[in-house]
Amino acid sequence: MGVKGLMQLLRQQRVPQVEEVLTPGQTLVIDVSGFLFYVLRHFDTSKTIRMGNYGELHKVLVEEIELIRSCNVGVICVFDGPSKMKTRISEQRDLEREQEWANLVDICSNCEISSNKSIPLPPLAFLQLNHTLQSLGVTTFSSPTEADQFIARICSSMNAKSGKEKYICYGEDSDFV
Repeated sequence: MGVKGLMQLLRQQRVPQVEEVLTPGQTLVIDVSGFLFYVLRHFDTSKTIRMGNYGELHKVLVEEIELIRSCNVGVICVFDGPSKMKTRISEQRDLEREQEWANLVDICSNCEISSNKSIPLPPLAFLQLNHTLQSLGVTTFSSPTEADQFIARICSSMNAKSGKEKYICYGEDSDFV
């Protein structure tokens, strides 16, 4: 888990953002949860994926992985294991999920497909994501806990072995800052 509001605070303090430039031959080690939410945020503006269009999810995932690979950059994806989230945060996320399900019922009842209300992930989203990654031959791991520490260990140990910065962490939160 990241530190809530850290990126906003860093921007306010005018701390320069670090942008990694990938070069051919490097490998991007991706937090799958962050990747899925990235896809939803950037490629699901009409909410067709959120409404359960697994074919569209597959198509977008294939395009994104192939785009990375076209730059001669490798891909390793890491799934989260069981979370040891603090109880307060877990309870907050449970409340958010309940609200998302209530929003979905409301949207379906009122035929509001264009609604800006937050709705839950489709039940099989992570299964579809895993299937797509496997069909593309992407190396995947399941972390024993949250993926972030596992990803950092992979990158650190592989970079130490190679003596070069060949493995790059990618996540959507502040855990890697």
